[in-house]
This record gives sequence, structure tokens and C-alpha cells, in this order.
Amino acid sequence: MFWQRKPITHAVALWILVGLAAATLVAVLGYFSMLTNLRQGVVQAQPPKNSGTVQAQSPSLFGTIVSIDGQLLKIDSKQAFTEILFDGDTSITSVGGRARSTSDLKAGMVITATGKDLGNGELGAAAIVILENE
Repeated sequence: MFWQRKPITHAVALWILVGLAAATLVAVLGYFSMLTNLRQGVVQAQPPKNSGTVQAQSPSLFGTIVSIDGQLLKIDSKQAFTEILFDGDTSITSVGGRARSTSDLKAGMVITATGKDLGNGELGAAAIVILENE
């Protein structure tokens, strides 16, 4: 009968329950600590404190080459640019990053370009990427 057992048996059972409760508490606190530390080291996007420090993004263009005249590309694009001026300093690559030459540019190619807005719908290209052949 359980009431005839020695008190030491009840004390051992009580300490086992206390130990299990403590272990469960430690496990739960460790789990929540791990969840809160997941966001450490992740950069949070916040607006700049001074609007003057925001760097302007270079204008870009996506379109199809209509014609080539020397170092001027006529482009069919939905952006505001219709012409791209390029020179020897312009980086011309294909999608994989392989360097290409100016002779590889042909009418009908789909390209994207970034550079400087020269006004009147002209873009001074710093980089041209050939996206798709004719």
C-alpha cells in the first residue's frame, strides 16, 4: 500500500519532478533565446538620417538595338533613352560575364546598359550587357 511506504520514496519522486520541471524550463528558455538571436547580424533596412547622403542610382536602359552608327546605338526601349553612346572605356559583356567586343553588337540584340544621362534621350554607357542574340 502506498501510505505504508517510507517518506524517502516520496522525497525522491518529488526531486525527480522538480528536476524534470527545471530541465523543461531551461530547454524552453534556450529555445526562445535561440529564436531571438536569429535576427542578430541581419542588416535592418532603415531610411537615411540625412537625405543628402543618399547615392543616386545610375540611369539604366533595357531595349533592342535598332541600328549601329559608329559609336552610337539606336535603341527601341520603353525607357526615356533612344540612343546609347559608347567608347573604348565602355565595358561590354554577355550575360555570363564573358567580355565581348564592340563588333559583337548587332541590330536585333536585346541589351541593357547603365551610364550617365547626357540629355535629349542619350545615355553615355559605362557598361553594356548583351542579354539575347538576334
